[in-house]
Amino acid sequence: MMMRGRVVVALMSLTLGFGLSSTASADKGEVDWSNRVVKATGKGAPNLKAANITVARLGAEKAAKLDAMRNILETLKGVEVTGGESVGGIIESNSSVKAKVQGVLRNFKIVATRYFSDGGVEVDVEMKLDGELASAVIPKAAAPKGACNGGTTGLVVDATGTGIVPALAPRVLDSAGKEVAASSMLEPGAAADRGVAAYAKTVNEAKSNA
Repeated sequence: MMMRGRVVVALMSLTLGFGLSSTASADKGEVDWSNRVVKATGKGAPNLKAANITVARLGAEKAAKLDAMRNILETLKGVEVTGGESVGGIIESNSSVKAKVQGVLRNFKIVATRYFSDGGVEVDVEMKLDGELASAVIPKAAAPKGACNGGTTGLVVDATGTGIVPALAPRVLDSAGKEVAASSMLEPGAAADRGVAAYAKTVNEAKSNA
């Protein structure tokens, strides 16, 4: 059966090193699973041989943006997609997906810029996990599993104390190993638009997820 909604995982008292904000590489960036964005900071040093401080700052700002994009990519490489497969593993084994991801990363959003007296620049950037990025790395379903019949359209999983690692497209299995929920059960396009799974800190927060 196809689901209109998605899996919402409540991670109460989760004792992961990163909780809902996973730091794939502490000095590179982090993934905010609650808001489904990857965050990174980029730094650009001024060219001391530049004609003036304005020229030096422009060059530093460009360098900071490039550094931020590299840091987002490095952070994303550690993100799990599904079945133990990471973004890094997928893009290294598929040049087409790698090119798509690199293209998507150019659309990151700058949320803060800091200018320093020596002409150096530092930028904080964010990139949505859903949308084009999700479309590029989440495996496509081989075939639809049927139409949504208007019944249950989502699933809340209480993962308290399980130590699970957040993933872009988690699979939920029953005790016999049969899939209860997976990206292939979502309506076409839903995984990219809304994400396969959302992560909340409490069950009540998960239940209120739209």
